[in-house]
Amino acid sequence: MYTGGHGKNDLYSLRLHKAIVAKLRANPDVVLEKAKATLELRRHRPNEAYYVREWERLLYGPLETLLATMVDESEYATALRQATPFSGILRPEESQLIHRAVIEEWQHASR
Repeated sequence: MYTGGHGKNDLYSLRLHKAIVAKLRANPDVVLEKAKATLELRRHRPNEAYYVREWERLLYGPLETLLATMVDESEYATALRQATPFSGILRPEESQLIHRAVIEEWQHASR
């Protein structure tokens, strides 16, 4: 059962990022390049400037720091995940499977 203070969407985002971490570990160069390209597209959006800077710092820093932050349950990491540059890394089927699992877990926890 999920014991954090976050909602269902935050749990879903956390689980997605855990799956992305696995892909990053398996093929860091490809995944990082896709994330950096996505980040570059967001660079000129004023409402995302803070998140772009934070993700940029992480993407160009040590891999282990990035991986740890992606699955951290702090408010900082939770907020960062809402503006993730890792969109499109998982296949739709992978995302759907994670989504269904979170819904089932959430429903079970609320009983």
